[in-house]
Amino acid sequence: MTTPTLPTADFKAERAALLAAFARGVRPVKVISPAEWGRENFIVPDGPQRGQRLDLSLTPYVVEPLEMLRPDSGHTKVVVKKSAQTGFSTLGLVWLLYLVDRAPDDMMIVQPTITAAREFNEQKLDPALKASPTVRRKVRPQRSRSGEGSTTYSKKFPGGRIVLTGANSAADLSSKTVRFALADEVDRWPQDLDGQGDPMGLLDARQLSFTRTASHKKLVVSTPTTKAASRIDRDFEGGDQRKWVMPCPHCAAEIDFRFGQMRGELAAPYNARYVAQCCGRDVESWRQRQMVLAGKWHPTRPGPGRYPSYAINSLASLLTSWDKIWEEFLKSDGDPIAEKAFVNLWLGESFEEQGADLDASKIAAKTEDYARNVVPANCGRTALVVDTQGDRLEWALYGFGPPPTSAAVEQWIIAAGVIEGDLTTDAPWDELERLGQKQWPYGGGKAFPADALGVDTGGNHTQAVYRFVRRNRKWRALKGSSQREAVILSTPRRIEVKNTFGRLLFKVPLYFVGGHDLKIWLSRALKAIEQDADMPGRLHLTREIADEAYCEQLTAEILVPRQKRDGRVVQEWHKIRARNEALDLAVYARALAFGPFPNGLGVDRMDQRRWQEILTERHAAAPATGDLFAPENERPATPPNVGKSRNSAEGQSKSDVSSASIEAPKKRKLWEIGKS
Repeated sequence: MTTPTLPTADFKAERAALLAAFARGVRPVKVISPAEWGRENFIVPDGPQRGQRLDLSLTPYVVEPLEMLRPDSGHTKVVVKKSAQTGFSTLGLVWLLYLVDRAPDDMMIVQPTITAAREFNEQKLDPALKASPTVRRKVRPQRSRSGEGSTTYSKKFPGGRIVLTGANSAADLSSKTVRFALADEVDRWPQDLDGQGDPMGLLDARQLSFTRTASHKKLVVSTPTTKAASRIDRDFEGGDQRKWVMPCPHCAAEIDFRFGQMRGELAAPYNARYVAQCCGRDVESWRQRQMVLAGKWHPTRPGPGRYPSYAINSLASLLTSWDKIWEEFLKSDGDPIAEKAFVNLWLGESFEEQGADLDASKIAAKTEDYARNVVPANCGRTALVVDTQGDRLEWALYGFGPPPTSAAVEQWIIAAGVIEGDLTTDAPWDELERLGQKQWPYGGGKAFPADALGVDTGGNHTQAVYRFVRRNRKWRALKGSSQREAVILSTPRRIEVKNTFGRLLFKVPLYFVGGHDLKIWLSRALKAIEQDADMPGRLHLTREIADEAYCEQLTAEILVPRQKRDGRVVQEWHKIRARNEALDLAVYARALAFGPFPNGLGVDRMDQRRWQEILTERHAAAPATGDLFAPENERPATPPNVGKSRNSAEGQSKSDVSSASIEAPKKRKLWEIGKS
């Protein structure tokens, strides 16, 4: 038997390839910091620098938090409390992509909701992965029919994967073990997840396997929302509370930017400037860049067990200007909803909600002299709203129009009344139907029906309301929402109306009204009347309607703190009087007026041209034209004031102001932000 002879071959090329691959595998990886890696490899996925390499010279304050997140930093938690326009939105992305390349392991990104997670992937994560060549070739492509590929919510790569989920997903937060976690916009997370507790606690449990070696990392980032209920406030205060300090250009003392030190004009050019708290000298806006680039992080509460926590506001941002910040402040002045957004988004601070202690008799004594049942000359839109009681329908007609000097739309009460009767019969509903068709007189002898109609579904007559709005399609069925985060007027939800046997009769659209912020506005507006004080976006009350009894209804609720089981303090509205129908009607009317098209009238989106067209149409002799629910995209402007208050013989609004410069810290609680 002969042994077969194997063919000879030259394996030099294969041998060389094998040795080269082995060499690459054992070659030491160059040690590089996350910030340095970002400058070399990260391509910005959105914004004005989209498609460009990361330029940290515009955001020098991002570098240190990035360094604290490197795997060998010794810190397991980093917290950032931020405002908008500071560039911190890319911090988490740069960190995670750096880990994919240099320290791959299982990671998790937690957004407030699953929907927010999907949007984060579409707008930021996926574009960043595709635009950065270093990680693009490592992350497996998304394949519709393969379990090996990436998906919208799972990005796979050698050594691990990135899982995207929402803080409202108990399944993901209860099942996956991860080493690295990004907790994003935590102030918008639910406080309790399906009865399983705080979602942050569930996220912490996903990292328990790494706590013995302290090799895990968690980045917590958020814009704050409401004081006492803010997660990011608590996390920031648990750390060493670092602030970005800069040398004063006049005396070289180290200072941090505080909004209470800002000054500016009431009209463009705003000439926004900063009064240094160290020496009292003006710092012009052109000096800001020099100061920010020379800044550094300074821990104000160092100590054992304290992790790095950072806070920064838009005054230190090189991505916007002080004039823009000042302009946004002036727009928000007097409107608590806009004011809250300004404090959160531009100052990076939580908003302290206050329900004023009101005196109904003083408010009634300072109401105005204008006729009821006639639309005042500066009103261009009206809303008729109804509150359903056990034996009656309380109603009110409110008007809305452009303000004399600011961007906050003003509100007038025009008419009010009661329809009494047995609400299980047709008579009161027939009378309400006729009221909805009523033509209300304007100037020039013209009359128009109410532009928006809404009826409350609360109480014991919900089914009767549903039947009424089904028969009268112009009416909106309204329901107050107890959720603090609810929008002022929701998109409609289709409600099934069934008979006693459970058979579907019909469906009606139901609109939810987020009354929390609207009640804060009403409380401030009433306080301004009581004190005869300046307030953009005033509330006007005629003495022919708003007597002391009616004002007691308007002031029937106050905002009080309540401590929850977990120690958090939340602000809730509580009735202090039996009757609050007038308050609810004022809130419902404002929701219909300010709700965006097509759910509401969108009065805060109308520009000067549109307001002038409406006022001419309603109060002059021109023919009536236009779609009442046409989309409006601009903020209101300033036709002349025509109302006359009881305390103002010349009819001049107290909100009329000169163009003189104003100082930051004296007007309201808002000014106290940043002074501490």
